[in-house]
Amino acid sequence: MGIEDQQEVIKPGALGMKKYYVNLLTLISVFAIILFSCKKDNTQPEIIEKDPPVQDVYTNGSVIKYIDNGDPDKRINMVFIGDGFALSDQPKWRDHVDEMLENLFSSDLGQPFGRYQKFFNVYRIDMISEHSGLDLLNRYTPLRGMTSCRDWTAGDCFTDWSRTHDAIDYYMADFGNPDITFREVALNSIEHFGSVHYPARGLLNTYSAGHGNTVNIFIHENGHIAGKLADEYVNDAEATYSGSEPAAVNVTTILNPLKWECWVGYDMPYVINGSPTIGAYEGAKYVGKGIYRPAEQCMMNRYTNPFCAVCREKIILDFYRKVKPVDTVLISLPEISVELVDPDLFNVRWFVDGDEVASSGLFIDLSTLGLSNGEHTVRILVSDKILEFSYTGAYFDWVRRDTNLLKQEIVKVLELQSN
Repeated sequence: MGIEDQQEVIKPGALGMKKYYVNLLTLISVFAIILFSCKKDNTQPEIIEKDPPVQDVYTNGSVIKYIDNGDPDKRINMVFIGDGFALSDQPKWRDHVDEMLENLFSSDLGQPFGRYQKFFNVYRIDMISEHSGLDLLNRYTPLRGMTSCRDWTAGDCFTDWSRTHDAIDYYMADFGNPDITFREVALNSIEHFGSVHYPARGLLNTYSAGHGNTVNIFIHENGHIAGKLADEYVNDAEATYSGSEPAAVNVTTILNPLKWECWVGYDMPYVINGSPTIGAYEGAKYVGKGIYRPAEQCMMNRYTNPFCAVCREKIILDFYRKVKPVDTVLISLPEISVELVDPDLFNVRWFVDGDEVASSGLFIDLSTLGLSNGEHTVRILVSDKILEFSYTGAYFDWVRRDTNLLKQEIVKVLELQSN
């Protein structure tokens, strides 16, 4: 039945006309109410800001050079910055940075960072939030910290990447804005998360500062930064890898030859859990089939072990791509000396006119060599002591490839004149 069929038909007559006008007035009143209601409903609603104001990253922080190992242009620079740490949390924040560095540089889990700790300068940016912790709804903290990941493509996972870089660059201007390899972003949260982001302005290691596995997560994520290492853990044991051959040195789809052929059979003396032998173990990059990793257990797997031999070697080689053994050559004839990034790590050999000469290590006195007046060529060869252990299977058998990166040769032609 249609709408027209439901309408009552009003006939003329006194009673009919009265009823007609009553119904007409009622109808007009109903329309008036409806029109008034529609007008009221169409008024401008209260405006609620989608993104409430956040704290300024430029006025509530300060920076210190926490570990100073030399010229930042000749070192690997690491910067810590926190989000969600109120003024009352600052002791907690400082303790957190202490703990991360202690484990990175002084534990077996952190090797090879510990052996090469003098390659690093470390800075700490103390950002003070208005309240403690992360405001998951409004994200009022300076870096807009959160525990869940909104959108990787928008640069908005765990913190706002652009704001984070802006803050780091702003405070590091006090130190001349050196190149920063390790940007460590710790959030005042107890959630379990950690991830390295790859924006063009620099890699960001973002993680929870309060979880029980924070130390392991922190070291694992820095494996991505230090050696461009791939994740080795498996989320789906039945899934098969279908991508191209990965660029990372620690995962492969090709068994013959293996990327890490020179390490096959090496029994790592520092393994805590699982088999110590380097081989080809199926499962990596989140899937269980069709892709292989070098060790049964490794920091890049479930972070219960130190870095395996293959990962450790790659990290060391990348350290040397940024840092050279010799900082300075000092010449004050007849003496010549070298200043090293870490004298404990290196052997120094001296050659004069092609012949090796005895020395105390860091300098020689040419006046003791019976040289004639005129030009003489001094050659200095510096090499990492761990090269003595390559292919031995010993604890410090850490580098077997690209060994020239661990050496530095300096040649000086000097003019000697007798007094």
